[in-house]
Amino acid sequence: MIAGAGVVHSEMPEAEFTRTGGRLHGIQLWVNLPQRDKMIAPRYQEIPSAQIPVAQTKDGSVTVRVIAGEALGAKAVIETRTPIIYLHFTLQPGVSMVQPIPKEYNAFAYVLDGSGLFGTEQERGEDGQMVIFAPDGEEVAIAHALTCQFANPADATQPLNLLLIPEVPLNEPVVRYGLFVMNTEAEIRQAITITEMEGWDIFMHNTLQHRMTQHQLLTDIRIKLLHLHKLLLDVERNRYEQVRGQVSNGELLQLVINHDQFAWLHRLSELIVQIDELIHSDEPTTSEVIAALIADVRILLAPDEAGNDFAVKYDAAFQRNPDVVLAHANLVTLLATKVQQCIEAVRLD
Repeated sequence: MIAGAGVVHSEMPEAEFTRTGGRLHGIQLWVNLPQRDKMIAPRYQEIPSAQIPVAQTKDGSVTVRVIAGEALGAKAVIETRTPIIYLHFTLQPGVSMVQPIPKEYNAFAYVLDGSGLFGTEQERGEDGQMVIFAPDGEEVAIAHALTCQFANPADATQPLNLLLIPEVPLNEPVVRYGLFVMNTEAEIRQAITITEMEGWDIFMHNTLQHRMTQHQLLTDIRIKLLHLHKLLLDVERNRYEQVRGQVSNGELLQLVINHDQFAWLHRLSELIVQIDELIHSDEPTTSEVIAALIADVRILLAPDEAGNDFAVKYDAAFQRNPDVVLAHANLVTLLATKVQQCIEAVRLD
């Protein structure tokens, strides 16, 4: 699976195992994407166990399941975005092997069962341990622990079961927060905001499938407009502070209210207030009133006559160079688009 810009998923056992119960042994490997690919569309490849290539040496002493890459003449069937080799080896007692890897790859092994000797220095690794190979060659040496004169009695019968995983190093900064792995703290904050909007997509699906109440419609549009309003305030705070120094929330709001150049943002504030009043009104709201409000939102967020999206249009309205891309442009446009999608999908009574 390639998570890319985000995917909601879960790994569940097969129905029979769920019914009967038992012990399930699974490995999940997360491979970092390069920065240029962080926001690509997600992709899922379902490969049943029977379709994973398996190869053996002639004497059957070494078996490999080729999940990614190549080994013992077998080639994986899955496609990976990041160049990676993912091999599940089983070595019978007393056996050693050498696996070629490209010189630009780094490699590690994870021992699932048994004991082994790794590298030219034959460092011992046992189940549950990871072994990191030095990035100084084009092959790695692995041997079953029984090849060592100090082998344990248990080594005589138990095969060595391990994962060998070489990969091209990205050499990029890594910032991690929870399930997010990005390159900068700013990207982490954007990822969190986008993830919060996953619920919006679920809401959109429900909107298309079922008629919504007026209260649900107004509440969800209000939430997204508030997100957009906060984001634009942050943009203007950054711009203002670059020229005049730090500004408080109160001072920033006064600027928005009292200066014509902020009329765009002020209009967004007024729409949020109107929606609040409709939500909390004791009087029933007519479809005509809601339709008029939605029309105002649509006009505010729609592309201009030249086809510029909301972020560029917003910048131009402030009498700035329209070619200047906002630091938050992608996210601003995404929020505006989500609101537009809701407006277009909703059917009013």
